[in-house]
Amino acid sequence: MPPSCRPECTMNNECSQDKACIESRCVDPCPNLCGRNARCKVIGHNPICTCSVDYTGDPFIECVKVLSK
Repeated sequence: MPPSCRPECTMNNECSQDKACIESRCVDPCPNLCGRNARCKVIGHNPICTCSVDYTGDPFIECVKVLSK
């Protein structure tokens, strides 16, 4: 990086709450993080993976639909 160029960020707190400082850029940390059928939400720069309503499992691997009784 030339000396006159500065990174967009060096720490998470230099980015908005829904972004994280990754490789000197403020970006969404969610893409390709959570497992299949899981949702990702960024809270305080941290990606949180959860299973949707009516789904269960490990949100980092896979969420599966809960079967009705």
